[in-house]
This record gives sequence, structure tokens and C-alpha cells, in this order.
Amino acid sequence: MISRILCPTDLSAVANNAAKYACQLGQITNASVTLFHVRPEFATHVERSFEESPLNETRSMLEAQCKELAHSFEIRTEGEVDTGIRNFNNLIAHKGKAYDLLVVGSNGADSVIQYLFGSNAFNISIKSKIPTFIIPESFDYKPVSRMIYAYDYKMHTAPPFAQLQMFQSLFGAKVTFLTIVEKYADEIEEQMELLQSKILSRWKDPELITFDYIYHPDVVSSLNHYYQMWSDHDLMVLSARNHNFVEASFRTNVIKEISAIAAYPMLVIHS
Repeated sequence: MISRILCPTDLSAVANNAAKYACQLGQITNASVTLFHVRPEFATHVERSFEESPLNETRSMLEAQCKELAHSFEIRTEGEVDTGIRNFNNLIAHKGKAYDLLVVGSNGADSVIQYLFGSNAFNISIKSKIPTFIIPESFDYKPVSRMIYAYDYKMHTAPPFAQLQMFQSLFGAKVTFLTIVEKYADEIEEQMELLQSKILSRWKDPELITFDYIYHPDVVSSLNHYYQMWSDHDLMVLSARNHNFVEASFRTNVIKEISAIAAYPMLVIHS
């Protein structure tokens, strides 16, 4: 159940795009959306040449944006400003405990001016412990027709069924379980078949799920290429808890690297 959505914003074009995406999700779920602006300590985090707008002006801009979004999408919106930042990622993670979903804008690689986003979108998604959408600056909302869940065939624990099925039901989407294997071996297919049987036995509507796999040593480029082969109505879904998948098996942090290059939305879930 999603009733409250949190969307951090620095009032940039990247954040404004994420705010619109959050509001469209709010329409689907009948949830309220909170735009949360943080006043960073510019001497520490951003070059002093960047001029900070007066606080009252920022509050007015945020209030105007909330009113416009509420009118456009016919949902409940509110704006909040925090002026005493300690650690941005920890602050968002703490505030997110009172919400059901996070929506974060990303411009990919790090940017001095937009330090709240870039790789911080990844850090927020990991620390928040609630489902987090990472939205690239150029991506407009599209109805989700399929969720691509990247998983590890060697994991000993089950996928996060409850969350996957909740979002599947929310979007009315199909789900593809995708695994990427470094190289072919006979025992790999046997292990994948066992896991697929386990998933099928626990899924409410097995006809809505499919399985696919790729043999390639580079998981990040493979995932990125796989998405680009299909529709931009797809949603890439990754689980932050699959450390065997993102660190041990492939020796890389898939969520971080994908969020830095993806021109499509990602959903990071926890279990």
C-alpha cells in the first residue's frame, strides 16, 4: 500500500522532472506527494560561486510548484524545507521512514552544482530502506507494461515476492526475471530451472511472469543493452539486498553503475 510519496528536490530541471513523475505515481496510487528541499552547507559541498537564493524566495518557489502540481495532477501535495543539513543521504533516509515510496531525480554522473543528485540518487536508494524510483532527467513518465527484475540464479533466498507483486499489481504489468551469467555451464541451467520452479510455485498469477537470461561477463553493459532492446515502457527493478549478485558474483556495484548511465527509470527495492 502506497499512501505517501517523498520527492527530494533542489528545484532544478532534474528534480522538477522527478517531481512530475512522483505526482503521476501519486495519481495511480491515490497518494500524497511531499517535495522536500534541503538547504546545503555550500561552503562544504558546493563551490561558493554558486549563488543561493534567499530562503523566503525558495519557500515561495516550492509552494508555487506544489500548487501547480496539485492542480495539474489532482493530488495532494505539500512542500517542506530543511535548513540544517548534516548528511543529506542520512537525512533523506531518516525522513523516508514516514513514507512508502521515494522518487529521486538523477543526472547520472556527479555534478558540483547539483550535488544532491547524480550518484547521491544511488546512495539514497541504498540507505532509505524503502522502495526508491531513480528517474533520469530526460525521461518522461510512461505507463509501465513490464518490470525487468535482475536476479542471481545462485542466491539461496527467495526474491522479494511481496514487493514485486505489489508493484506488478499497481502497474498491471508483466514481470520478466532476468539473470546474467558470466559463461555457460550445464549445471547453471539446472540451477536456474530449480529457481524458476520455486518462483512459479509462489507467484499469484504465473501467467504474468517470464524468464530470460544472458551469457556475458559484464553485467552492467548487458543489463543496459537488454533494456534498450525493448520498450521504454519497461521498468528496471533491482534489489539492494542481493549482495552476492552485485558484489561477489560480478565484482561490481550494479545499482550504482546502472544509475550513473541509465536513460530509463529504475526501481530499487529492499527486503
